[in-house]
Amino acid sequence: MKNFISLTFSVFLCLALIACSGENNNAQTPDAPTTSETSETTSQVDYGLMDLANIYEDLGGIVEDSALIVEVEIPGTTEEITYGGADFVLSDATVVDVISGDTSYSNEEIELFEVKSFDINRTLEDGNRFILFLEKYEGPVYEEEAFVIIGAYQGKFNIDENNNVEYKASEYNGITIFQSEITPVSVEQFKQEIKDIVKEQQKN
Repeated sequence: MKNFISLTFSVFLCLALIACSGENNNAQTPDAPTTSETSETTSQVDYGLMDLANIYEDLGGIVEDSALIVEVEIPGTTEEITYGGADFVLSDATVVDVISGDTSYSNEEIELFEVKSFDINRTLEDGNRFILFLEKYEGPVYEEEAFVIIGAYQGKFNIDENNNVEYKASEYNGITIFQSEITPVSVEQFKQEIKDIVKEQQKN
């Protein structure tokens, strides 16, 4: 398993206290259930709270660490999980296209696993279509198959109404290293760039 998994767990563990405290402003009542399904968002995400374990310098690094790269639609339904004092979210995602990885996921629904404070559903005001760079989640919180976004949010690119790919993390206080140099760009151009990188990496 790639180093990203261990790094992801480190991020999740480091964020446990932050996630708990960050949710106090919009927490449910004390007797509310620890799991729920909802299509509502409660507050805007703030990536500035996240202490990243791995900062990617180029698109190739994200591609290399991704087990699955997909175009998805997010319907906005989630399941919340509380584990070890931290809150996590499972989000439904419908795979529209598999850009790299196991093509059997095409037209299937997958689960995204995130710390609740950085829930992808809180960015849906920018649209519900994304290109995501993913790795399988492995850990004690959830036993079924789920995926985490590479680099927490660095592997998440929005698709706007004009079918252009944008990196919106900077709008939520996230880091931007190279992303502004390669976006915005059309979905097809972005997909082709990813495929070209994959081919080149497979040669080496």
